[in-house]
Amino acid sequence: MSTNEIKIIGVGKTGHQIVEKISVEAIKNTDCIVCDINAKDLANSSVQNKILLGTGKIKHLSIENQVEIGMDSVLNSEVELATNLAIYGFDQFDALFGEQSKMTILISRLGGTTEAGATPVIAQIAYKRGVFVGAIVYTPFDFESENTKNIANKALRKLREDCDLVLVIKHSKIGKLYGNLSFKNSESKANEIVIRLVKAIMPMGFINDNRLDLKLFFKNNIDDNPFFIGIGDGEGTDRAKKAIEAALKNTLSERERFEGVNNILLQINSGSTEMTVEEKREIDNVIFNTLKNRSAITMSVSEDCSLGNALSIMVIAY
Repeated sequence: MSTNEIKIIGVGKTGHQIVEKISVEAIKNTDCIVCDINAKDLANSSVQNKILLGTGKIKHLSIENQVEIGMDSVLNSEVELATNLAIYGFDQFDALFGEQSKMTILISRLGGTTEAGATPVIAQIAYKRGVFVGAIVYTPFDFESENTKNIANKALRKLREDCDLVLVIKHSKIGKLYGNLSFKNSESKANEIVIRLVKAIMPMGFINDNRLDLKLFFKNNIDDNPFFIGIGDGEGTDRAKKAIEAALKNTLSERERFEGVNNILLQINSGSTEMTVEEKREIDNVIFNTLKNRSAITMSVSEDCSLGNALSIMVIAY
């Protein structure tokens, strides 16, 4: 395993798919890792760093036991550190979360038993080694079973015990934002949003390029309040105003309202036409007029040529 400071870890099938897309971009100072119980999927993955979870026996158990077994498979694999029994087991975590590691981002869909079982334990292992741990997860659709939702909620509670940051996307809200999407397109759109969230919290995207400031931004959430996450696009005249107004209305998260937040992170994508200073002023004015206070704003700006002349804004706030 390399000595890069940032680890992006995809857990289970969905996390695997997202991290594969992220790995193509070869983000500086970052390692991409995929973890799964499916050895065949891992073997076919283009991601260089792979960790096989458990023994592959999980699929034969009842669904009620799979979450606990998922956690046990991680813990048991960690025990194997002493004997180095697994080539692609959790003996790799010793190197993965070594002294060089500063930040870990876990990605998973909590409705799956592999993801729900393993993600919280991986977070715990990283957290105990002093690594800043962030998790970006999304919850099941409204139409999925109560058992699936309960599994996700249980995993979410455990994640919050050992993460500095947990960003939750509510899958049910994606269709409301983007219209009546097909199931496949809904999954694809959810993955796009998660990838953008990863980029939003990556330290090198910020104007001041200060990793400590980024950690402080999230650690200030001492009450562990749910994060507001919104996204909006704007084009033509007043594109910045349109984009930020849409982002404040189109929440994708468990927190419904923007009002009442005190700390704001903006991730702004511009297309062929760069954002201007006046547009930044318009964005700030909309935020301050909505909140009626001067909340702290941290901003990152990047280019996305696919936007054309449009502007796209993602808001993360608490």
